[in-house]
Amino acid sequence: MTRPEELKGDAIIIPGSKNTVEDLLWLRENGFEEAIIEAHREGSFVVGICGGFQMLGEKIIDTVESGRGEVRGIGLLPAKTVFERNKRTNHLNAEVRWGPAEGMHVEGYEIRFGRSVSERPFSVIRAINGARTFEPEGAIGERAFGTYLHGIFHNFAFTERFLNFLRAEKDLEQVSVECWSIEEEIERFAMVVGENLDVGRILDERGL
Repeated sequence: MTRPEELKGDAIIIPGSKNTVEDLLWLRENGFEEAIIEAHREGSFVVGICGGFQMLGEKIIDTVESGRGEVRGIGLLPAKTVFERNKRTNHLNAEVRWGPAEGMHVEGYEIRFGRSVSERPFSVIRAINGARTFEPEGAIGERAFGTYLHGIFHNFAFTERFLNFLRAEKDLEQVSVECWSIEEEIERFAMVVGENLDVGRILDERGL
């Protein structure tokens, strides 16, 4: 997808970013913010992951990463984010608060500078690197949610619940999501590459 008019569908996912504010401003300047809002208005469900979640909130205060201070967010989520100098890199276990999957336990990881506040959190973190805690995170909006949980859709029961929520709106039959391992898929891909390329020759030619 290279043009704002191509941005449409039942679900739109805004991924993470290494520079949240600058990427948000790029989306704004190139028409993608307006396209996201219009698609949401027409019924698309919008999800933000980490930096994408921060962008979808009401505002970001960033004197750390971009140094731009207070910047208006896209406004689809009731959240405000303040960037801090300490970067959080943790494995998380959380309990979902989003209605269609409420009470489900999921896991993922976070890599972020910002801290976000919302009166409607997406989940409550129950453990950080195995240590018990109780920390609301993310936000829920109207046909939208955001979360700091990278890998949320690797929780296959959650993904199945999310997809069937969307399918039910269209009176489509429910589906089952088959569990798979990303590590096994990487190994399988590496095996296919090894069987079809002379890897040794490539390494020799590159002096590796």
